[in-house]
Amino acid sequence: MTSPVRRILACWGIAVIGAGAVFAGLALVHDMQVQSRLSDIRTLMVGTSLVSFGVGVADGGAEALAFGPTPFLRVGYSGGTERQIFALSRSAVAAGVRNLFIEINPILSRFARSPSDCGIVSWIKQERLDSRDALRAVLSGTDVLSRSTLNVEDYPVLDSRGPMTEAQIRQRYPIRVTGSCYADRWAALFAADPQMRVVLMAMPRAPKARGAIGARVMAEFYAAAQDFADRTGAHLFIADLDGVWPASDFVDLAHLSDAGAARFRAALVAFVTELP
Repeated sequence: MTSPVRRILACWGIAVIGAGAVFAGLALVHDMQVQSRLSDIRTLMVGTSLVSFGVGVADGGAEALAFGPTPFLRVGYSGGTERQIFALSRSAVAAGVRNLFIEINPILSRFARSPSDCGIVSWIKQERLDSRDALRAVLSGTDVLSRSTLNVEDYPVLDSRGPMTEAQIRQRYPIRVTGSCYADRWAALFAADPQMRVVLMAMPRAPKARGAIGARVMAEFYAAAQDFADRTGAHLFIADLDGVWPASDFVDLAHLSDAGAARFRAALVAFVTELP
C-alpha cells in the first residue's frame, strides 16, 4: 500500500473516530438532560403532537392533580416514533415516575406510506435526530425536551398550508397496524416497577380520518391495542371507542380542538378515577 493511500485511510479513520466521539458526547448530553428534567416528575404523559393538543399545558395546569401525583409533565414529540417514546419511558422508570401515560398510536400503527420503526435504518435515523436535538439544546441553552413540552398555544399554526387534499389523505390512510417493535422490552420495562401505574392511550381521530381508515382497520387497531395492554400489564384507555366524536372536536384529521381537548381530558380523568 502506498504512502498517499495510507495517509488517506488514516485521515478517514481519524474522521470516523472523531465523528463517533461527537455523537457519543451528544448522546450523553441528551440522556443527562432527560434524566435531569425527569428527576422530580411524578406523573409523565408522553406521545406525539396529538397528546400535546389533548393536554395543552405541559405541566397539566389546574387538572394536573386529576392525572396523578404532581409534578406532572406532558411530552409530545412531533412525529414521535415508538423508539423515541420507549427511550423516554425507560428514563421515566429510572427516574421513579409513579404514573406513566403513553400514547399507543405510534407504537402499533404507521401511516400508509411510512416506513416501519424497526431495524437498523430507523435506529440510525433516531440517533441522528437525538444528536441534533442535543446539539440544538447545547447551542440554545435549553434542554432536549423543550421543543416537546411547548404549551399548545405556542405550537406552529397547523392549518398554515390549508386543509389536506384528497390525494394527501390517500397517501396517509388507511393506517397500517404493524404491531410493536419492542413488545417484550415494554413488558420487561413495566414489570421492573410493579408499583408504577401505566395507562396506554388510544387517541381519537376526526370523522374524515375514521372514514379513510375504515371500520375494519379501526377494529384491528383496537384489538392490537388490547392485546398489547394484556401482554404488558398496562391499562388501556380508548378515547373514542364508538367513533362518535364530531369534526368540531378536531382542528384537522387528528389534532384536538379546545372543545375536543376538554372532552379528551374529562374522559381520561374519569377513566383514571375508576382504576384500582
